[in-house]
Amino acid sequence: MSTNYSGNYMSFILESDGKTWGGGPVIVVNMGANTVTLDGVKIINPTITATSMSWLASSGNSSSASVSFYVNSGNNGFFGKIAEGGADLPSTSNFSGISSAAPDDLSVWNGTYNAFQKNGSKWTSDGTVVISSPNVSYNGKDIGNYVYQGTSGTANLDQLSWFMSGGNAQNVIIEFAKDSSGYLTFFGDNWVNGDQPSENNFTGTTKATPEPPTITVVVAIAISSSTTETTEVTEVTEVTEVTEVTEVTEVTEVTEVTEVVEVVEVEVVEVIIAETEQNAPVKKPAASESVNADADAAAASKLSRKPSNS
Repeated sequence: MSTNYSGNYMSFILESDGKTWGGGPVIVVNMGANTVTLDGVKIINPTITATSMSWLASSGNSSSASVSFYVNSGNNGFFGKIAEGGADLPSTSNFSGISSAAPDDLSVWNGTYNAFQKNGSKWTSDGTVVISSPNVSYNGKDIGNYVYQGTSGTANLDQLSWFMSGGNAQNVIIEFAKDSSGYLTFFGDNWVNGDQPSENNFTGTTKATPEPPTITVVVAIAISSSTTETTEVTEVTEVTEVTEVTEVTEVTEVTEVTEVVEVVEVEVVEVIIAETEQNAPVKKPAASESVNADADAAAASKLSRKPSNS
């Protein structure tokens, strides 16, 4: 029986340096309805099979993609390629997604967050986000059809998102964390028109403060892929029939079927909250290609002191 890969997926996109995985869009797959949404926007004419998913920019989409589904440790995922606009798909995989429940219940993040949004080069107060699980509100308006998901490893990553297609006034993707003083914080993107911002522009803290939280959040994620080869050989059957003068021997053809399956490991290695200059950009969480937890944590620590341009 084939696996049902329907679900919500956190995604990661390999950046141009070939090493850093940055946060990507939220993908929602419904195999029964043959639909895919990307950050709440319905993909036009997607192709979904029992093991893969693809779409084309030439169909009127903002990107092209081709991925294969997999199951690892009980969680569905995909791995493949994506290209923005009318660009050709890259020669190597640059797109990864995982569908798994958030490791922490949403109630862990209950609180009233003083929100701030970046306009140009300045952070300005943007009201409040209130989490009172299972309810979420933003500036007094209830949020509908939100998606709460995440992934884990030696650290947890919990993501909350909602979109205009769900009846909301804006598109938002945020991740939660605690700062060094124990205050709850979030960081992410808030937009209405166009594509998801390339740099985080939305943040908040439960600390009572008239100023935006001066934090940089660095998330080190280990993503690795491997292939397994499964070979099935049909049984060789020899049927011999002997008549009085004739011997007939029939041998079935030997058929070898080899299936190559790509398995992807996605593990959160470290979530670091670090102080940075006020009004400095809050960088998107970066994911390391390495699977060395110590090295990833060290790299994340270095990034937190000097944010990258990724």
